[in-house]
Amino acid sequence: MGKALTRQTALTLVEEGHSYEEAGLRLGVPPGLAYLAATGVPADSSDGLSAEDLKRPGLLPAAQGLANPRTEQPDRSARVRAFLSARASADPQMQAAAKARQSG
Repeated sequence: MGKALTRQTALTLVEEGHSYEEAGLRLGVPPGLAYLAATGVPADSSDGLSAEDLKRPGLLPAAQGLANPRTEQPDRSARVRAFLSARASADPQMQAAAKARQSG
């Protein structure tokens, strides 16, 4: 089982060089929650922060991506690439775009 989620545990992981994604994995929480615990600022809200707020340890200049992280990993297998290539090759608009790119 991972460490308990506290401000200090989240902030320590980040100060040790871990990303908020890694910290979240170690703490068993989404990265946005690790960011909130460490900074006290929601990942999807950086507008209107005071100059004092901007000095908080662990604060990122842009943290929106932590609020709604990608939950799926696309299938990049050779089978899927071959399928997509065949579909694009059979599509008239895609054929025209490829010809235009080659001649331009």
